[in-house]
Amino acid sequence: MERPVFKPLGSSLYDLDTPSLFVIRDRILTNTQAYSSQVRQTGKRLTPNASIHRTPSLCRLLNQDEVYVNTVSEALEFSNVISGRITIGRAFQPSQLATILAISRIVPIRIVASSEEQISEMATLVHGKTENVSFVLRVSGLPEQRGTPVKELNGTQEFISGYLISDIGVDDPIIFLSDICPQVSSSGLPVIVESTEYLKPDALDVDFDELVEGLHPFKGGPDFSVGVIAAVVSTPESGKAFLDCGQKAISTDGGVPTVADSKSLAIERMSAEHGYLVWKPGEASIGLGDTFILEPASISDTFNLYDYLNIVEDEILVGLLDIQCRGSYS
Repeated sequence: MERPVFKPLGSSLYDLDTPSLFVIRDRILTNTQAYSSQVRQTGKRLTPNASIHRTPSLCRLLNQDEVYVNTVSEALEFSNVISGRITIGRAFQPSQLATILAISRIVPIRIVASSEEQISEMATLVHGKTENVSFVLRVSGLPEQRGTPVKELNGTQEFISGYLISDIGVDDPIIFLSDICPQVSSSGLPVIVESTEYLKPDALDVDFDELVEGLHPFKGGPDFSVGVIAAVVSTPESGKAFLDCGQKAISTDGGVPTVADSKSLAIERMSAEHGYLVWKPGEASIGLGDTFILEPASISDTFNLYDYLNIVEDEILVGLLDIQCRGSYS
């Protein structure tokens, strides 16, 4: 994405440079508070997956003091704003030891690894250098999931402070978690569930200790709270328009986006540069420059396409945040 033309605070949402990524402040705050309360009521701990949005300053806005991230480089950025523990979702390499030690001097670190061998190697690297690093073993319940298969858990718990289970590739998380969590919890260590989709509150009745989930600020309410504003750049024929928002501006990994607050408009397909907006003749009157809000099917991948996040309230621009961890893959 090219850098946007910044508009001053107080500008209308519909005057933003297009395409632009934005969130609605009051909705993400309400969604976050409601979901956090639901998790607490079940006695579980909620660790937000901040790799969904890659924006450290957004955690400050959402009053989140501990997070889960995917990489060491993300953890380094988030350590500047997080006061609590940072969980890193993969093992670190020996070349990253200095960075791990630097982060551990700021906040506690918990590292997720796929095997006991990885944990043993990392524990040896940090031994005598810090006491602020702990380790969690990733457990797989399906052949396509990474981690140590449940049936191969041997009961040894040296250096391991918990087990993490992911619902990736699962059709019904409640059935899957209800089956696998009791098998893992028999170890006596905390069981952590990493949800790769928005985990509905119904699943919180399953017996586990901690939930890692990052979509609730954006999907936890009845109305959309994140979107990309796009403009019409061409109307070649009746019932069709081209938008200036294609796959370079909104991810289609989870499907094409939907048009917010509209039942008559749809995105037919997307090229790299354009979205193809369609409607039945007579259902809409659309002209050049008209703007529309698109709701991304894949929120995380869409955040990774932008350098900046617009914060909107009552359709007015109230803030602009740097998506600092865009491209932080190491």
